[in-house]
Amino acid sequence: MQANLQTLAETGKSMMDSMKQLGEINFNLVASLSQQQVDMVGIYLESGNKSLQALSEVKDLPSAVAQQTKLAEDLTKKVIHNASVTVDVLTDAKAQLSGWAEKWLDLNARAWQAVQVKV
Repeated sequence: MQANLQTLAETGKSMMDSMKQLGEINFNLVASLSQQQVDMVGIYLESGNKSLQALSEVKDLPSAVAQQTKLAEDLTKKVIHNASVTVDVLTDAKAQLSGWAEKWLDLNARAWQAVQVKV
């Protein structure tokens, strides 16, 4: 009986530690994705400001089109970079969650075996 209680206590602690790890993974994911969103807002605001400034300084239509084309290319590069970083964040989170799930399943399997053996 004492061994079962000890096993149950150890399993409970391990499961709580595991849930804390899951919480940390999720917190870090949300923080990283939020930062990516903030970065995107900054990219769009900067692009909008540059576009307005460029339009206020142009003298003719061809130079306006050239300016807007250059700004669109710059915006595209920044958006693609942000998307690439976001994919990296999600890929890392997937790897972390997969590792966590494997540990969680192993922990549950060992706990179940320990309880069944001692019952």
